[in-house]
Parts: sequence; structure tokens; C-alpha cells
Amino acid sequence: MEKVVSDDLGLMYDVAERLIEAGRAYVCTCPLKELRRRRRAGEECGCRSRGPEESLELFDKMLEGALREGEAVVRLRTSMKARNYAFRDPVILRIIDHPHPLKGTKYRVYPTYDFACAVEDHEQGVSHILRSMEFTARVDVQGEVFDAMGWARPIAIQFGRLSMEGTPLSKRKINPLIRSGVVKGWDDPRLATLRGLWRRGVHPEAVRRLILDIGPSKANALITWELLSSYNRKVVDPLANRYFYVPRPKLLVVRSSPEVEAVKLKLHPSFPERGWRELKVKSRAGVAEVYVDSQDLEALSSRKFRLMGLFNVQVEGEEEGVAYARYVGDELIDPKVQWVPAKHYVKLRLLRPGRLLSDGEVDERSLSEEEGVGEEACASLKPGTLVQFERVGFARVDLVEEGFVQAVFTHR
Repeated sequence: MEKVVSDDLGLMYDVAERLIEAGRAYVCTCPLKELRRRRRAGEECGCRSRGPEESLELFDKMLEGALREGEAVVRLRTSMKARNYAFRDPVILRIIDHPHPLKGTKYRVYPTYDFACAVEDHEQGVSHILRSMEFTARVDVQGEVFDAMGWARPIAIQFGRLSMEGTPLSKRKINPLIRSGVVKGWDDPRLATLRGLWRRGVHPEAVRRLILDIGPSKANALITWELLSSYNRKVVDPLANRYFYVPRPKLLVVRSSPEVEAVKLKLHPSFPERGWRELKVKSRAGVAEVYVDSQDLEALSSRKFRLMGLFNVQVEGEEEGVAYARYVGDELIDPKVQWVPAKHYVKLRLLRPGRLLSDGEVDERSLSEEEGVGEEACASLKPGTLVQFERVGFARVDLVEEGFVQAVFTHR
């Protein structure tokens, strides 16, 4: 349920008045520097002895605009000798002479985080509060508001923060990256936001399993992309159908090939019931033309290898940027290389997200683009589909247009 705290400012004022009337809060008019100095020293100020009536009068002046920003605050009466610095008569309401983004100039007195949380948690009937360890010092302050009002305290559970290797998780750090255009939005695949992870191809079930295995702990933990990938691989491997994608494509002309119209390959080797996809080879007059990764051709220039699901070839040479090979049989051999028919394919761009942060510095080039070709069946995929490109890795389809597909690389 969405809740806007500024909708409840009237309720905040009512609670503050009740605390002042009960002697559990007072209005302090000490200069800000003096207030902070006394808090550090654990010294009480003269304002602390104010009676409820005088504090209520000053509170009314705060609300009416008779006092300016910095001239008065409402403080909770706790203990100025507390070891917890945050518990030393904390400020719960203060004047802010600046228009509110939602309420404009309707209000000028606003609650602090601790006071607003306590009031809203009670109002919403919150029974358990889950927060990271840096909020430990705030538990006592918020609990004091509950006690002063006679409300039942919720159970507060603190846990360590999870950090993600090579990417920020804090909104405070991500927002400026979005505003400056370093990242393209909350779904940028270099981010470990839920939207960013999903666009990258990380399945929600993988995230759930990882979090359950880590479990609640008060120790901070660093999650590596390798660890998350190991969980995701187990989830997406049975889900992702297989397709051919060729990066750095080079035309390979195969001579003496048998007549082949098309070949059918399983969508998933473990689930034959899912069906097949068809690659139209259309070999004519003993010649077949396919695209193969130029790095594969270079590495296998003196060896026989198998075009996966088709036949075996051996490279004979290259002329004017075109590689030539001859057909050398059909028996199953290694290595196997993925390929795409030269006349039946789609252009395919693969986005490869890298580490956004390196040694704490932002790497603006951490999202690279790789242009290649994919088999025709990729054109029928829908955005959001998880696939595995043979010998390349898992990916999530990001965009499908006429004759063009964009996908985001997930991991191998």
C-alpha cells in the first residue's frame, strides 16, 4: 500500500501536542550551534524546564509562521546523558521555510524521520520493522515515542546490508548517475535494481533462492556477479530455449556440400516436447553459404570442425574477406561451431553489461555493444524472453523489430 507521509501532517501535529501536554516534549529555542554543542556535551539547556503551556504557545507560533526557520524546534524529552547520542532529547519537528514538492506552502513545520516513522508505524498497525544495521541507533528514539504515547512497540529487527560487486545499490548513488546520463534508467542492466536484474536476464526465483540461502544476518555481505550467476544458471537453464547467434560474422562458402534444403534443431535438448526450429540452408549445386564467427575460423583454420546440426567442414583459405571450406563428412566430431544461414538471418545486437564501478570510479564504457547475426527464429521471440545462444551464453531479448533483435547478455 502506498503511503504519503505529508498527507498526515495534521496527525503529526496532534501527536506532538499530546506529547507536549504530557510533559514528554518541549519547544527549544536555542540557536542550532548551541543545541548541537550541548547535545555533544550531554548538557541540558534552559528550554528543557519550560512548562507545557509555554511550549504549546511556542508550538502554535511555529505553525502560524511567527517564528522563522532555525528559531525553534520541538524536542522529545528523553535523557541528555544517554550513551546513544541520537537519544539525547532528539528533535522531532522543525520549521522549514521552503515549499513542499506536494503540499506547496500549506505547511511549514515538518517531522523528522524518527518521529514520522513512529507515528506512521502505529497508524498503519506495523507489528515488525525490518531495517539495516545503520538504523540501530534510531530504535530507542522511535521506541520512546511509542512509550510516551502509550502505544505497543513493534518488534524491530536489524540486519546487515547486502552490497553488489561493481555496482551501487543505494538510491542516493544511483540517482545522480541517471540524471547525468551515465546509466539509462533504473532498468539499466549494469544496475542490481530489481528492474535492472530482470532486464539483464536474472530470474526473480534466482534472487529469491540467493537471499534465502544468505539468510538474515547482522553482518554485511558482498554478493559477486559470479555467485548470482550460479544461482540464475540453475533456474534459467531449463527455461531458456536454444538459438544460434554468431558474433563477428564472416561468410563461409562450403564447397562440395550435399544438397540440403533446411535442418531442424531442438528448441531445448532436454525437452523435445517443446518442438523444433528450422534453419534454411538451401545448398545448391554443391555450395552452401553460412555465417561463422571470424574468431572460430581463425582458431580452426587447420582443423576439421562441425557446423552444429549440419555437417563437417575444413577451411581451405580466404579470398577478399570470404572464407572457403569443403565438406568433409557427417560423422559427429568436435569441435562444434554455431552458424547462421547466409540468406536467412536477422541482425542481432548483443548488449554486454560490465562493472559500472571499478576501484570506486564509474566506468562509463561498461556497457558495450556487439553486432552479429542470429537465426531467423529469433525474429519471432518476444521482448522479455530468456534464451541461450549456443556457445555464447544466456541472454534476455530486449527489443524485436523488423529484421532486427536486441538482447542483453546475462552470463555463460
